Amino acid sequence: MPTLLQCLTDYQTLSKYLEERLLKADQPPPAPQYAQNANPSAVLAPIVSVHGAPHLLFTKRSSQLHEHRGEISFPGGHFDEKDPNLLFTALREAEEEIALRQSSAQVLGLLNPVFTVVTNYLIYPFVAAITPSFSLSDLTLNQSEVESVFTVPIQQFADPSILRIETRERMGMKLNIHFYHVGQDVIWGATGRMVADLMELLPKE
Repeated sequence: MPTLLQCLTDYQTLSKYLEERLLKADQPPPAPQYAQNANPSAVLAPIVSVHGAPHLLFTKRSSQLHEHRGEISFPGGHFDEKDPNLLFTALREAEEEIALRQSSAQVLGLLNPVFTVVTNYLIYPFVAAITPSFSLSDLTLNQSEVESVFTVPIQQFADPSILRIETRERMGMKLNIHFYHVGQDVIWGATGRMVADLMELLPKE
């Protein structure tokens, strides 16, 4: 088994490790009882190689959007009735939002779905390793949806000094909200939860 440091610093090691531990992408779990009436959606959590080290790719949502404007997220969106499955939704939305070609994404698996109590979405986060030759310059942003894209070294998320957790009550449910302070940006909400779930899969030492 690789060490935590190897997973944090080597793209290939992390990709192989996660592929063995994530949920199967073609077998998404059913909606939990409390989210039976939630609107299904899917995102793609892209892992890219920057000089051999794994980074997560994020988008900053356009200030023109009605929901979650200016927030940090993974590319993704609502499940469309024409979509054959949720994985297709995640890949389609990533291509529509930032022109991330489906052929460049090796889907490693699926994190546990995240329920957003206030907006009533059940989000399925698919994790993909993007071909090592990828560069941010390969992307073309849909400016009506995405203001910018950036990457964060996965090793940075292992630093406890950038994480703050708040417990809040929403509709009778107590929720732990994760806030990752990365430079001038804060990654929180559903995306913060997904990052926390991904980090929880890594070796402890």
